[in-house]
Amino acid sequence: MKNKLFKSLFCAGLLLFTCSCGGDSQSGENGSNDTYCTEQELADLSQTLGVNVTNDDDTKLFREVAQWKDVPFKSAGADKDGADCSGFVDALYLTVYGVTLPRQTSKIYEQASIINLDYIHPGDLVFFRTDGKLNQTPNYLGVFLKDKQFAVMSSKGFRIESLESSYYKKNFVCAGRVK
Repeated sequence: MKNKLFKSLFCAGLLLFTCSCGGDSQSGENGSNDTYCTEQELADLSQTLGVNVTNDDDTKLFREVAQWKDVPFKSAGADKDGADCSGFVDALYLTVYGVTLPRQTSKIYEQASIINLDYIHPGDLVFFRTDGKLNQTPNYLGVFLKDKQFAVMSSKGFRIESLESSYYKKNFVCAGRVK
């Protein structure tokens, strides 16, 4: 009996130690907190991304987005040597969520469920139409982070932008969640 109790306590302690040292934990259905970050890492992510990142956020998403800093635009690109908007989103989704998306914004849009901005979560998609034809299928997209900020690959390379900026506000089509 003492031996079983000792083994149970030992395993529980080992599990606690692993989790508190930044090891991967099981994420919930919404994938909210896949990994633990130290206070310094949270501060660095917050600085890099321009949003306040906490361990209550989808830290795996925020870590991966931060790794795209300084990646240049490359038409038809889909990696950290250079990417376009759909290539960036596809690569990000594959790394963070294990989901492969189509390589065209219009096809990603077709797979997404439209959601109200009031219900948007980190990792959801934001769709735009950059030629002003807002009644047509979106031709540009980014990944929502939080606090009205999103990550996008533009002609200037990787950027963190605001849904409140005049350019994105006037070209916004909808938010979406991949099914």
